[in-house]
Amino acid sequence: MDGEHLLNVIVGMSIDDLPDAIDHFTESGDRLARAMAYARLHQHDRRPETLARAESDFAAAGGSPADRAQVARVLAAQRAKEAAFGAPGDVGPLQRILDEAEDDPSSPGDRAMLGVMTDLAGALRGGPAHDLEGTLTRLSSISVPPDSPHAAMLPFMKAALAAQIAAPDDRAAVEDLLDQARSTRRELWKHGQHASTGEFLEASARLIDAAQRQDLRSAEEALRSMREALDRTPADHPGVADLLEHVKQNKAQLDGLLSTIAAGPPPASDDAATPADDVARLIADGCRLVAQAQTGQDLDLLRRGIDDLAGAVRVATEDDPRLPAVRMVLGHALTLAHRVGRDDTALTRAVDQLTAAVREAAQPGHPVFAPAAHALAHAHLEAGSARAACDVGLRGLSGYAYQVLLGSGTEDAVTIARDGATTAAEVARWCLAQNDVQAAGTALDTGRDMLLYAATVAATVPELLTAAGEPDLAAGWTAVDGVLDVAGARRAARATAALTSSATPAVGRLLGPTSFDEIRAALAALGRDALVHLLPEDGSGGGLAVIVPREEAPFSLELPALTVPPAAGPCSAETGEWAWRAAMGPLLHALGRAPDPGRPARLTLVAPGALAAVPWQAARAPDGRYAVREAALSYIVSARLLCELAWRGPVASGAEVTGDAGLTPHAILTRPVGADVVTLPPCPGGAEVAGADDPAFAAATAYLVGGARTVFAAGWPAPGSSAPLLAFMTSHFRREGLPPADALRRAQLWMLDGGRTAPHSMPDQLRAEAGEAGYAEVAAWAGVSHHGR
Repeated sequence: MDGEHLLNVIVGMSIDDLPDAIDHFTESGDRLARAMAYARLHQHDRRPETLARAESDFAAAGGSPADRAQVARVLAAQRAKEAAFGAPGDVGPLQRILDEAEDDPSSPGDRAMLGVMTDLAGALRGGPAHDLEGTLTRLSSISVPPDSPHAAMLPFMKAALAAQIAAPDDRAAVEDLLDQARSTRRELWKHGQHASTGEFLEASARLIDAAQRQDLRSAEEALRSMREALDRTPADHPGVADLLEHVKQNKAQLDGLLSTIAAGPPPASDDAATPADDVARLIADGCRLVAQAQTGQDLDLLRRGIDDLAGAVRVATEDDPRLPAVRMVLGHALTLAHRVGRDDTALTRAVDQLTAAVREAAQPGHPVFAPAAHALAHAHLEAGSARAACDVGLRGLSGYAYQVLLGSGTEDAVTIARDGATTAAEVARWCLAQNDVQAAGTALDTGRDMLLYAATVAATVPELLTAAGEPDLAAGWTAVDGVLDVAGARRAARATAALTSSATPAVGRLLGPTSFDEIRAALAALGRDALVHLLPEDGSGGGLAVIVPREEAPFSLELPALTVPPAAGPCSAETGEWAWRAAMGPLLHALGRAPDPGRPARLTLVAPGALAAVPWQAARAPDGRYAVREAALSYIVSARLLCELAWRGPVASGAEVTGDAGLTPHAILTRPVGADVVTLPPCPGGAEVAGADDPAFAAATAYLVGGARTVFAAGWPAPGSSAPLLAFMTSHFRREGLPPADALRRAQLWMLDGGRTAPHSMPDQLRAEAGEAGYAEVAAWAGVSHHGR
């Protein structure tokens, strides 16, 4: 067997076969092959000694330049990656290995990538010859094929370097880090990689930002987002080991942050200490001890911290504005004492303290309200009070909604909305466990409305306050800075009172829950059979759907296969089969719909996150039929927006226009749409320009919010003349009196028909293309979706 073939065999070996291969190469004396086997083994066991053995064998081995280059590429990638994520050791040998790592003919760009990775490793070590910003610029300019073994590593490298540049005391650098993380998330989405990876990296940047701003609530939410994104990341993802290491590192960072934030500034040194000084000292000491106890799971330290915090509560006056935050931290510590020491009395005390924290915070706009309510809900769950957990969890969601309002027009609103939507999904699962489908639907729609507000409202709080007739309050507005920002809490209370007393439609949409009666009325007005909330599997439970039929009782449906969509692409057979198995098959069966082209199920889907990119109409049953034969599907971002559209009258002109999918939601909403129907071509580059990981940030949603009643949106460039054919036939069936969603379905069925005939009104140029057999392929007909009414 020649060297190249042997090395390729090693690359394809399973992890279980590698130890035997190493033994074989030891006996045969083939050190280059053994170096490759050790390098492959290191990809799995991550042990420094495994990589060291690979490098030692490589240095002593012979072999042709081509064979050595192949092994060098693997070794260089492993060593650079280890160095970038903090592994100890000298990175000097990297350059020597890299000198032999020629570009892989099957993956152009890899050699350049490895070169920058070498710089990156040195930059992260702080070597004087390495320029951090310059290395990041080079790294950002690298382009490697999506199927390259290094493609999955690229975002992690960028994030590691950006985090190194972002010094803890440098606000501008941390903001650059946040921008880099958001850009990376969009880049991962654009290239069809797992959305959870980008969400993890963005949450890591948010944690660094929260630490700098001394914001406990945001830090806790960021760490939770990191863990949830990790839960959604496939176990075989190339970067999952690095993600686990990041979680471990940031957990320690959060624990240390807890004491720093909650304690506030130290009391002034004074021989005559005041009661207020005693409270501050007890808070500082208690938080420090709790943070130390969390790191080492030390029950004795934890109890001492609890004693100090309880002492602060006793010493403080009843009107001490710090009490809600102190009670929240105390409740958190008592809950932890229950978990570590199985202390049921501690759990009872935790519920009492967290209940008091929520009560004393009083208003949903208070910075303590949402995190305290969420902590209380979890304490209720641990105490076996699941119904109470649902009730307080729902109340806590209103706190997230108010925090979104108080972040209007900023990236903070987007961050809080994402966290709020994740919490809403968790609360919905609690409610479903209690068979309370209505409460679950309310929770899900609250989360959707937070995202919708954050995506579409560009006005800042001062601008909103000025418009509400509060110029003085607007002039003095600054955002709340952490849970112990007493003055900030007072500003927030005045601002929320002003903004809710003269609520704009957007504020009403954010804060006004949608009842099932409203949803049913909207479905009846639109001629739809049901609204369906899809919820994919995440860290808190399996996939499911919450279904609100027009005339029947709402119900939920377990969808265990509803996970992350396949990476094969929306037009692939794999995606179509998965979409049927994961959702459409069980859903149509539950609704009692047999195949009946004359009476399709008319469904409106709320598909969050990556599920929005799935062409559900192309879900394919085992017998080969597509979902479009049984259902006319429409999409909406939230039930509240659907209800608005149901009663929205036509614009005076009744015009139809072509929109721009490349614009941000804010850009779209700067001027009235001025049309009933908007047709959106595919977005340039194949993905939304920003926020493409959720339909709340999609151009279609912005046009609906801006005044359109119907949007036809193309998800990808269609082949040949299929796009104009589909558009013509959709218009043809609309002229025959069909509603927009039904007209699109009929046009898609016409495309699927191998014996399709052109109507007399079709232009000759299109007629000549109408019989093309390839237009029955998914890529030709399934890319357009209906949104709105």
